[in-house]
Amino acid sequence: LALLLCRGGDVAIHRRGIADGGGRFSYPMHAIRRYTTAMQSTGRIGLDRAVNALSRSFDTHPLITNAAAGVVVTTTGDALSQRAMAYNRDEDYSHSWDRTRAVAGFAVMAYPCMSKWYRFTEKTFGATTGFGWNLGIKVLLDEIVLAPVFNGAYITWCALTQGRSVQEALEDKFVKVMLGDFVYWPGMMTFCFLKVPVKFRTIYVMF
Repeated sequence: LALLLCRGGDVAIHRRGIADGGGRFSYPMHAIRRYTTAMQSTGRIGLDRAVNALSRSFDTHPLITNAAAGVVVTTTGDALSQRAMAYNRDEDYSHSWDRTRAVAGFAVMAYPCMSKWYRFTEKTFGATTGFGWNLGIKVLLDEIVLAPVFNGAYITWCALTQGRSVQEALEDKFVKVMLGDFVYWPGMMTFCFLKVPVKFRTIYVMF
């Protein structure tokens, strides 16, 4: 159809196919169906290969892959957050690239370390196969070791990149953030340890 349109003239679509202005069926419908099916199959194959390649990269290059994924997820989230804040305040939207660079920089440092953490707990305590001590200890360590370190580091990083006092930022936000963490994340991490493969746990936490 696109080729006929490019050639100019009238184009008619019939049950038997697509005809040009002369009435000749240049592209029979059965040929169009075969071509469309082939293109769809090629697209699916290409998508499958891309997904498989990305999945393998979490095994072969976990640190780089998690860092890259972290940059994509956090900068996208930051952009949406900035736009939502401007909308709620009824202000003109003006993107802060300094803030975006700050969250990207933290992602590059934090998410590879988080990937190491989840691989360490999996190697130390074994795979989680159901509810029991194995699951309980992983969730507990996530809340009393990883969460305070991650949240404290993020608050500190934000204060440093914004030129604020680190001590004041921690005093103002750390306890509030941890209380919210204790409410929200134990259930989320229970599901994570039960259902999410270890190589994808970091990207699960990103969302």
